[in-house]
Amino acid sequence: MHVTGKLWVKSGLLILSPHAASNYALVDGADLMIETGGSVVVQPGADIAIAGNYVDHNTTIDSASCTGFINSPFNNVNFYNTEYSPVDRFIGSAGNTSIGNVAFINQDNNPFTLQNYFATTNFDFGNHGKVVLGNYDLL
Repeated sequence: MHVTGKLWVKSGLLILSPHAASNYALVDGADLMIETGGSVVVQPGADIAIAGNYVDHNTTIDSASCTGFINSPFNNVNFYNTEYSPVDRFIGSAGNTSIGNVAFINQDNNPFTLQNYFATTNFDFGNHGKVVLGNYDLL
């Protein structure tokens, strides 16, 4: 799925499955916004790329009730900063975020800013990626 505007999951469930014809199950050219009660489930092998802000308003990530951003610990989530991205890039959620493999790819020399604690199995600062931690931890 390729989205050029904001992908806003107000409620319900969006399931992203791997696709043989594309490296990514989702390419989001703007923001990924998940409202309370909404859910994005990224199945194993379904990598995604986000070129806008990532905000999850769910205070807990619960796979049983399908709320929040639920992903495989082996998936790749690439955050891009391009000349078309917002200057102030925010990554975070109302609760703590955990994503399998993360790459912060900077193509326009603007940093990413955490809005809560962020945990990942592996991370990569591709192409001079920068993350402003503020009062939060990148684990």
